[in-house]
Amino acid sequence: MKILVIDDNLPERIRLQDILEEEMPAGDTILAVENGEQGLIVLKEHAVDLVIVDLLLPGMSGIDVLVQSKALNPVAEVIVITCSPSIEAAVVAMKKGARDYLLKPINATLLKEKILTVRQLHAVSTDAKDLCESTLTAIRAIINHSPSSCDSILKIKNVIHRFLVETGND
Repeated sequence: MKILVIDDNLPERIRLQDILEEEMPAGDTILAVENGEQGLIVLKEHAVDLVIVDLLLPGMSGIDVLVQSKALNPVAEVIVITCSPSIEAAVVAMKKGARDYLLKPINATLLKEKILTVRQLHAVSTDAKDLCESTLTAIRAIINHSPSSCDSILKIKNVIHRFLVETGND
């Protein structure tokens, strides 16, 4: 899993990286930048699974990063963090697609639980995508061997394709 941390406060960014590295499985990557603009560059260059973004950044806000992250990669999860608790900001973040909204200083145990949830969702999504792809491969093989069953199989293919589109896995 690739995780991007966007926070302009260097000590907080390092602390988040340390928390993430404590239980990071082999193969995971943590990328960290100090502002939204740099974050968007990373998002364009890497298939990021989770973005942890500070709400209050210089220049582009955390909400702006959230919206653009979702536009670039709809299946990426975003956790918004802030030291300024605001119910209004939390509501906006959740409506824009944030997975969570956490207050600083970040509780390490809570963050790890949130990341575990994202990791599990990512695994389920990957399994569903793999299952759909193997089903499509099987359907193609059947179509090639039995043209008379094409109509039924094409209907199944269309259902699977719609599922992939709706889950952002197409």
